[in-house]
Amino acid sequence: MSQKIWNVVILFSAILQLTQAWTFKGYKGSLNNSLEVSSTNGTQLIDEGYIDVDRITVFYAFGFLGSENIQDTDRFIEATLNYTDWSIVLVNWKDEATPGGLPDYFTASRNSQTVGTELGQAISTMVASGLNPNNTILVGFSLGAQLCGRAGFTIKNIIGQPLPLIVGLDAAKPLFEPIEIFRCIKSTDASRVVLVHADMGRFGVSGSHGTQDFYANEIYYESHGYQPGCSLVNTLLNPIFMFENFDFFRVVFCSHLRAVQFWVENITNNCTIIGNRASSGAAWLLSGGTPNNLTCLGYNASQSAEGNYYFRTNAEPLYGLGINGTTPF
Repeated sequence: MSQKIWNVVILFSAILQLTQAWTFKGYKGSLNNSLEVSSTNGTQLIDEGYIDVDRITVFYAFGFLGSENIQDTDRFIEATLNYTDWSIVLVNWKDEATPGGLPDYFTASRNSQTVGTELGQAISTMVASGLNPNNTILVGFSLGAQLCGRAGFTIKNIIGQPLPLIVGLDAAKPLFEPIEIFRCIKSTDASRVVLVHADMGRFGVSGSHGTQDFYANEIYYESHGYQPGCSLVNTLLNPIFMFENFDFFRVVFCSHLRAVQFWVENITNNCTIIGNRASSGAAWLLSGGTPNNLTCLGYNASQSAEGNYYFRTNAEPLYGLGINGTTPF
């Protein structure tokens, strides 16, 4: 009897996993005007006008424990809708990013590779239905960045050419670096891979895995262990005294989330964050910030010289310091 019960449990779990498959969600004009389709039916977004194949299409993937409504995912989508004429599609893998409704990071990391492969296959199918690969960009936060790297790798192998750009916003470190239990995003996953590093060596990778790697507040982070404005005093006391809802993710992952916030600011404001190219944070410090290939953080950064870029920010929005942020102090 116990074996039969166990078999039923296994069968039920398998069925449950099938019903929790990730989806695509496209938007027209606002978050409220959306269409969600299965991962195997992405071409419907083209057919119903949620993807304009004549314009750039951005596929966005949130991170571990994420969803449309947290990790500033909604802010990224709204910024894209309001400040560009691009199509924006959410890779809604919330069930896989929070497996079984639990904070199971190992399984979520493994799922990022599975979903990444499936995303690559799905986009390749959409290319066959009219999606222009040369106008397709992948953007991901944390585990979502690792997912996008896997997707880019898969697309290149299927259609025989790389996508033009992948943006990794503080790509997840645990299980990916330094020991690569799961495949880490690589500079070869697209023609250009732009990475933003904010929580270097803790929740985000510290290595230069992109063609252009932007390091936020490197000197400050090395001495404090967090981004400006992300001390426990800032992240714990502020929401309590402001009588806001306590947001565990925003408190614990404050520095990690800065990568998304910097990128959103780059979309909504023109060149507030400027990177200064240097071989390392130490070299940037020793040079005193002597200008070298100054480059605005953003999608166009992919056109700049390959290498590492360093910048400083404010502790609160607007984060960008403009040209003043290109020096270490």
